[in-house]
Amino acid sequence: MKKSARIFDIALRVLLSFVLVVSFIPIVPSSSFAEEPGVHTAVSADTGADVSGSDSENTVGENDSADEAVTGESVATSSDAANSSTSDSSSIDYVREYAKLMADGNLYECDESGALKQPTEEADAIEPCYVANLIVDSEVTSIRYLQFASCHNLKSVRFEGKTLDSIDDSAFHDCRNLALVDFSGMSIGYLGELAFGTCVSLTSLTLNEPVTIQAMGYGCFSCCGLTTTSLDKIQGLTSLPDGVFSQCYDLIETGLDKNTTIQSIGTEAFAYCYGLTDTGLGANTSVTAINEYAFVGCDHLIDTGLGTNERIATIGNCAFKDCKSLRLTGLETNTTVSSIGESCFKNTDMSGGLVLPKGSKITQIPQEAFAETKLSFVYFQCDHAVLVDSQTFPNGFIKVLVPTRSLDLYQNSEVKRDWEACNYDLPYDASNYLSISVVSDPNRLVYQKRGRSFPWWHASQVQL
Repeated sequence: MKKSARIFDIALRVLLSFVLVVSFIPIVPSSSFAEEPGVHTAVSADTGADVSGSDSENTVGENDSADEAVTGESVATSSDAANSSTSDSSSIDYVREYAKLMADGNLYECDESGALKQPTEEADAIEPCYVANLIVDSEVTSIRYLQFASCHNLKSVRFEGKTLDSIDDSAFHDCRNLALVDFSGMSIGYLGELAFGTCVSLTSLTLNEPVTIQAMGYGCFSCCGLTTTSLDKIQGLTSLPDGVFSQCYDLIETGLDKNTTIQSIGTEAFAYCYGLTDTGLGANTSVTAINEYAFVGCDHLIDTGLGTNERIATIGNCAFKDCKSLRLTGLETNTTVSSIGESCFKNTDMSGGLVLPKGSKITQIPQEAFAETKLSFVYFQCDHAVLVDSQTFPNGFIKVLVPTRSLDLYQNSEVKRDWEACNYDLPYDASNYLSISVVSDPNRLVYQKRGRSFPWWHASQVQL
């Protein structure tokens, strides 16, 4: 009996010792819970009273050694990581003052004159975003799509060659610090859509000599910091594309007064150019069409140029809408415009009367053409009937005056039906409202009312 008890006691002691030893052995984490490199997780255990001093010391010693080993490994790893980080940091490309774009499409460091610092076979290519001043080699034929887009370190671009097939769409889009682009004496086939869009630091193009540009894409210079278009020095263009200078808020002149090749102005070409006061069309001899929204929202525009222009035939919808400083249309003396679009002069600062001269070619004034203005009457001197819409003018059925000789034109059954359908009334005889007299010069007629005289071209100021 005693012998069995002793055997049981020994077996129990062995089992307990085994359990205690196992509890001190670190458990290696599985791969799914592996520690991150350089991160050490300490393993702790309570010391049992039944563990012998030797076993405890050995176990603790092993753990200390393991800790030191892991800590040493962590330090080494951290050191390696730091060295690696330093190495990576030192390898980051820094901004080069000058770089040259070569025919292979790559950029290589060069000096101010354009001389490469190393042969291309030995030099490392530079990323476009690390270039301050770009020089384009004479062998380059085009700048690729988005090639320099959003390169905020770029400050200037100049070309060694004199010919370029194209600067593709968005090639320099959003280069916000780009302030100098030199096209002097060049011949360029095409400037792409948004090619220089949102280059807010670009205030003008450098053109020491005229440049020939065959075509431009949509919004080519939109949202730029341009104060001048340089169109007076650009040759070859026959039309301005849609949105080409839209939202160039600081633009103060169009350059159209000196350009002799452009024949049409695209949709929104100068939209929201708040600095413009004059379209430049007054002296222009080539433009024949102004498309819709061309000058919409030009808050400070005071002269359409239509008063002296002798070429423009059509004006699109909303072309001068929201030009809140505009007081005269220019149509008062114009004899070439035959068509104006809806809302063409809506929400402008016009007041008094609108006059269409005897030689005017306009046959219809469409819906809301003069809505949200302060016009109080209209005087059609034309030798033909002019149709209006019930919503053409701000007051709906505004009083329309015509010379006595023209009254019969509106009695024509077809014209009368059209007129009454859109205005519910026929024009009034102007002689009942304005007395006409010859003063000094028999060729100079004035309209006289209440003892005051007004030259006929100022009839827009007469208040009835």
